[in-house]
Amino acid sequence: MNDKVEWLHTVYLPQLAAEFDTSMTYLHTTLNWAITAFLGVIAVVLARSSFPDRLSYVMLLILLVMLGHFAVRTGKAYLNVIRWTTLERHILKAFLDQSDVGAIFPMIERYHYAWNSPLAVKDLAYKLLFELGFVYFAILMVGLIVFVFCSIGCDLWMLIELGVALVLLSFEIWSGLLRSAYLREISVDPLARKLR
Repeated sequence: MNDKVEWLHTVYLPQLAAEFDTSMTYLHTTLNWAITAFLGVIAVVLARSSFPDRLSYVMLLILLVMLGHFAVRTGKAYLNVIRWTTLERHILKAFLDQSDVGAIFPMIERYHYAWNSPLAVKDLAYKLLFELGFVYFAILMVGLIVFVFCSIGCDLWMLIELGVALVLLSFEIWSGLLRSAYLREISVDPLARKLR
């Protein structure tokens, strides 16, 4: 057992720290890109002298799909942060309690090797929507889309464009996150819930 303790201490914990740093960087980068794209496109749309017009509508629909993509990427990055933090907390708890570290290895297999999610989908959705702010982006987007839609009048092509955007957004969320390896298997961990 001493070899396993040594491996956890000298190899695995430093690897977890590196994985955590990488995941945090990816989380912040993705969130920053979402904010930048959102503010940039909104500024371009609102600054146009012809606003509200058909091009504004199309640009807002494209931005809506892009925000869905960034939300998916942010969700994956956040799951990785929680994954590595949960494993680290279990290892540290075992060391501090001076308990058997043998219980750590099934967790490493579950969360690192098998890539199970330590968070439930509802916890991830709450974090993405409210704490990371994607619900506020969505509210403003829907408001602007409805405003442009009502201002310029509706035609069949606008409904088709809206339908395509909603299908693409749904596909992005469904295939990019909900059916991805990140959420294929969920093993909710009590320590991960405390981190949320």
